[in-house]
Amino acid sequence: MKPSSSTQTLGLLESLIELERTICRLEGYRYIEPPPGASDAQIDKFERRFPAKFPPSYREVLKAHDGVPNLWGDFCLIGTVGNYNAKAWKDSRSMMEIDAEETTADLSSEAAIRAYEARGALVLDRHIVIGTDMSRGLLIFNTNTADDSGEMQLVLYRADSFPHRRFRNLDAFLSFCIDEESAELDELKVRGTAAEPA
Repeated sequence: MKPSSSTQTLGLLESLIELERTICRLEGYRYIEPPPGASDAQIDKFERRFPAKFPPSYREVLKAHDGVPNLWGDFCLIGTVGNYNAKAWKDSRSMMEIDAEETTADLSSEAAIRAYEARGALVLDRHIVIGTDMSRGLLIFNTNTADDSGEMQLVLYRADSFPHRRFRNLDAFLSFCIDEESAELDELKVRGTAAEPA
């Protein structure tokens, strides 16, 4: 897995934020600006909620923006503090608790969990949830895929669909989102519902 550079990750994130800001403005929706970055102490405290260390790319994102309410579509990127982040974390925890209830009886051993995850499924509380759409969709770092640099595969998890879409790392996911939102912006222009962005 090719490591991400923080400069590349942050450049992709800023491009996606600008696309989301433009689309929201053109469609008449309120865009919620990302808050300033979190401190190392806030990130460290947040990280302790999870079973593994954050990938370096996610740490860098949190240092730039402590969460991104309008990341992509209905998805937000969860940060360390603040009301919006607390709501996003609560939604994510709720899904993780439901998943635990549904899988615990069937997955009573480490071997059973490994076999379950080898089929492409995830036991959510064994991974790092970094985003939610507040409607049964999550963004999850797959802790089983950490490379030597600490980067991990990012999974676009939807409770109501399988298999889940997987991306090599955060940069690959952000690139996918940029492509999706660029296509949406082009479609808005073609439909004539949007003026050219300033």
